[in-house]
Amino acid sequence: LTPKLLWAERKQHLLITIDLQDAKDVKFDMKENEFTFEADVTDQRDKTGHYVLKVELTGEIDVEESTHRVLPRNVEMKLKKKEEGYWNKLQKGPKDKQIEVDWAKFVDEDEEDQQNADL
Repeated sequence: LTPKLLWAERKQHLLITIDLQDAKDVKFDMKENEFTFEADVTDQRDKTGHYVLKVELTGEIDVEESTHRVLPRNVEMKLKKKEEGYWNKLQKGPKDKQIEVDWAKFVDEDEEDQQNADL
């Protein structure tokens, strides 16, 4: 099974949310140019589904500076970009229907610059 992934970006980070409730036995394998996520989820009928997601990234990340946390309603990742700037696309290759822009976290490039100037 493949979970839904939502993403947004800033100049220095990728903000990723994996839409998976009550994930158990969560495993991450992060490399500079890809990450793999695995988890098990048991539904209300006690059926367990194994979810796997592998994403080959458009650019490179700093694995040591990247973080993740497992929450009751989802899994969040904050991936530090090796080089500052905008990717405009998360993954290499064709569009994946399971990967969508996280409009709740989306900030336009001009707005991010303005927010930083206001601080």
